[in-house]
Amino acid sequence: LQERSHINQLHLQRIKQEANTHLPVFAMHPGTHQGAQVALHFFEPRYKILIRRCWEGNKRFLFCATTPREGARAVVVNTHTARFLSDGRANIVGTGEQEVVLGRTWIEEGTGGLVYSTVDTLDA
Repeated sequence: LQERSHINQLHLQRIKQEANTHLPVFAMHPGTHQGAQVALHFFEPRYKILIRRCWEGNKRFLFCATTPREGARAVVVNTHTARFLSDGRANIVGTGEQEVVLGRTWIEEGTGGLVYSTVDTLDA
């Protein structure tokens, strides 16, 4: 039982660390910039997943003006409010916090195309 508890604690610690270094990516031209207010309406299935995870987690996602790929620039958005509609769509308001460069980028299986990317560690 102690060993299982230790394994669970390590897994939870890894998830918490990744929450600041593995972020979902919203891609739409023209993007945003640091310090800008961001107001969006999420309606695509992949972005409904993004905002639900974001809101229930650290409130952060990446906003990229181009197709997400390693080396592309993006802005970390800190979500301040999210109003969820009954069908999962959401209206959000946040602020562009920090410009970053995307690291390893991938599409998470089973999400309808939701892209994730690594970034350097962000302040919590």
